[in-house]
Amino acid sequence: MKKLKILFGFHDEYIGKLCKKYPKDFQIIRKRKENYLNFESDLKFYDYPSFEYHEKLNSIDNNLDKLIKNIIWNEQTLMLYDRDFSGINFGTLSLRSVKITNYILSCISLLKKLNPKFIFFHNMPHQFKSWVFAIIAETLGSKIVYPEFTVIPWRYYLVEGIGNPGKLIAKNNKISKTKDEIATITSLFKLRALNSEKSIPKYASNIKKNYNLRFISDFKKYWNRPDLVLNKYLCYNQYKKLQYNQNPRKKDVVFFLHYQPELSTLPRGYGFAQQFQAINLIAHSLPNGTNLYVREHPSTFENLCTWKERTREFYKSIVNLPNVRILSLNKPSYKIINRCDTIATISGTSAIEALARGKKAIIFSPVGPYMMLDNENLHKYKDLKNLKNFLKKKIVKRKDDFIKSLRNYDKYTMSGIEKKIKDINKMNTVNLKWRDNARVKWIDFLIKSQISK
Repeated sequence: MKKLKILFGFHDEYIGKLCKKYPKDFQIIRKRKENYLNFESDLKFYDYPSFEYHEKLNSIDNNLDKLIKNIIWNEQTLMLYDRDFSGINFGTLSLRSVKITNYILSCISLLKKLNPKFIFFHNMPHQFKSWVFAIIAETLGSKIVYPEFTVIPWRYYLVEGIGNPGKLIAKNNKISKTKDEIATITSLFKLRALNSEKSIPKYASNIKKNYNLRFISDFKKYWNRPDLVLNKYLCYNQYKKLQYNQNPRKKDVVFFLHYQPELSTLPRGYGFAQQFQAINLIAHSLPNGTNLYVREHPSTFENLCTWKERTREFYKSIVNLPNVRILSLNKPSYKIINRCDTIATISGTSAIEALARGKKAIIFSPVGPYMMLDNENLHKYKDLKNLKNFLKKKIVKRKDDFIKSLRNYDKYTMSGIEKKIKDINKMNTVNLKWRDNARVKWIDFLIKSQISK
């Protein structure tokens, strides 16, 4: 069967024009039909399969039993299903396995019909349907590709593969950064090392100090989810009761929690989507006399706080671990990072902030911005033995600065910048226009260098 060149997991104006120009080569798959009612009617859309399946596969692989078993009991599959559906249609684990099996069979049937060479997603698939669809497609031989952000906010990788942390796709020709961009990158890392709120991401500077006073207004705003408003109120009050207000010492470690649910942990965190597992490992690896401080993400109490991810028991379990304390939200992250020598996160940007300041950093999922970053002060978790050794290790005083470790970024990244950034304060943020520009460049690259082969 002839291969479809690209199946797009998203739609925008650029993709629409491409699919119109080459209708047999590029198609689009969609999550929900209503999202595309206002788009071009002459484009070819496919819907993600449903949880019902009544056909018989024309051809069946002898490893179908292993495929179904591996996907059903994959922790990402179960957590994504729980996140996306359990609050809507509650079901036992047995019924869940029936629905997932039917969905797998439906995906196989559709993928054998489409036979795509590449499936291009707008970012790493992180809903249940797109995740399982991508895992099955990868097993059947399709290449799953998606852009990922880097430590430079306007430059993006293209990653292939999701079953395990994927590999980076390299451009055939090395395009040197301009003098203007080198100067902008230098300014960016100087900004990240400042002792001011300019050095931290924009969301972190909008912390509200007293969430109790917002209880009634939150009920009015989120009247259809009173359970989440009440859970936020209970969690925040529990957090306040347990928190320490003093600064960590130089030898202490600070773990910055991610907001959840979010792509950064599920599925990007892989085996550490549940952050308590990472906190537990650090707690049991600390050198004598060292404490671990855990700091909540500001968005947890700024936005809705889901009981699937945060409860009072979650915070109690953290402080019950040996030498672990919860750290107050009152101090900005740059002051915390300056006080201690080591910070830890699953895959968050706090590790970048620490490295830019000459500190040690621990990450548990080396994806996203860390896929091409090697630094003597950065530990990418492998096992407890290496983690314990890293925690005892002193900070390496590098002769060259942190920016020089980015010298190969040209080969593996596309820039989304169209013109010089004039306001340096806007550099340390995520700009979706930069991502979209880089994504178009990567699609063009695939078409010219990979798909035509």
